[in-house]
Amino acid sequence: MLAVATIAAIALSVCPSTAIARSVPAADRLWNRGFVATSITGEHSPFERPGQIKIFFYALGFFPDAIQWHSPCRADEVPARIDRHRVWGGRPEGSGGAHCTRRSDRKAGWLVRFFRAGPRWHLADGHLTLTTGRWEIHLKPKDVVFRG
Repeated sequence: MLAVATIAAIALSVCPSTAIARSVPAADRLWNRGFVATSITGEHSPFERPGQIKIFFYALGFFPDAIQWHSPCRADEVPARIDRHRVWGGRPEGSGGAHCTRRSDRKAGWLVRFFRAGPRWHLADGHLTLTTGRWEIHLKPKDVVFRG
């Protein structure tokens, strides 16, 4: 029994994101799925059309799991952890990029801030709602190409 507890403790310390995501069955409903936004409500967002937000919850069973989106900027994904009620985004790796315009950079920055705020999530009939204190995004399922 002690050996099992020790192995679990080591797994949590080595791969906290994966270990937590795998220990929460509800989180498995989001991993390795793509979505496209159908509406954004709340304070001003830089997206002219909701459909410009296409995201993919990327997990291959090892750290780091990530949330990815399409952007010419290097800030096109954040490390992520999903628990029963929230999606927690981390700090992106790098910023800017060869084809990163100010508008694209604003959009990528907005998505980083949104996921760093730890939005609550609700999945019903395949449709996902992500809510922070400032914004709410409604998304429908979509095949989204991701970097793997």
